[in-house]
Amino acid sequence: MAHVSVEPGEPDGSVRGAVFIELDALIVQDSADPRAADDAGLAIDRVADFAEPVVLAGERVAGRLLPLDPEERIAWVREALDRPDVLVVSLAARPGERRTEAAGRSLVDAWRGIRTEWSVAWLVTGDPRSVGPARRAGLRVVRIGPRPAGVEAEIERPDYEARDLRDAVNHLMVADVFPSVPAR
Repeated sequence: MAHVSVEPGEPDGSVRGAVFIELDALIVQDSADPRAADDAGLAIDRVADFAEPVVLAGERVAGRLLPLDPEERIAWVREALDRPDVLVVSLAARPGERRTEAAGRSLVDAWRGIRTEWSVAWLVTGDPRSVGPARRAGLRVVRIGPRPAGVEAEIERPDYEARDLRDAVNHLMVADVFPSVPAR
């Protein structure tokens, strides 16, 4: 894949440079056999039409522990997605669950750090726990799937709630062309 110059995220909501995609959004959530979702390849291709897809891989996916060595983890992700050239960032631990106010601030700092390092404006995730810290760090967030039952008060709303991965990517494509499209 060609190197793409990454521009800082635009405050108008446009999609520029790169888009973070958490691995969970691309993988079938089956701990016995985590594998690429049927539309993962198409989603990566569509994002690549207007931005650099950057897959974020933490320590686990679908309840399965991934290789601890960052290079082995990146190789696993590329093989699972059948994308030997996709850009994968191996995170020591994906920013996740907020347990205390101090932990919440550190999660925001973690998201802010990787957002700044990569100059990314958007995150695609299936994990509702990523939404709040990522948004407070300045990322615009597309969350895939229904809002979890019983935790409405604890979960911050994303910029866009997508039905599935295809809907998430379509929203990003529209945001790239029409940056002022409101979230829903």
